[in-house]
Amino acid sequence: MALEPDTVIQDSLDHEERAVRALEDIAEALVSWCKLEQQRFERDFPPRRNPLDVRDATITHIPTAEEQLKAAQGQSEEPTEEWIGLREQELLDQRSKESASVSRNSEKRVPAKKTQRKS
Repeated sequence: MALEPDTVIQDSLDHEERAVRALEDIAEALVSWCKLEQQRFERDFPPRRNPLDVRDATITHIPTAEEQLKAAQGQSEEPTEEWIGLREQELLDQRSKESASVSRNSEKRVPAKKTQRKS
């Protein structure tokens, strides 16, 4: 029983195709197994967070009764330069000049020490 060359080639191609198909199936199975193992690992060993990393922290502040009252009255912690008008600014400048001149005058009026005369 002699084998014809065409049947030998066909048989080897069939074997090769089956081998390639088997390797592809093995590769797909390994990929799915790796995904399952990765999910199991992430579940069993979650990543640790650095306690010094405060970027994730949310800082909240509960307003006190005094702060709530100030907010209800319209007061805020904003700098005054942001909300005062021209007249108010002129008045503040004038008061600061007056207080500076008063403090200069008070420094000049230092009482002299009394000395006793010897007789």
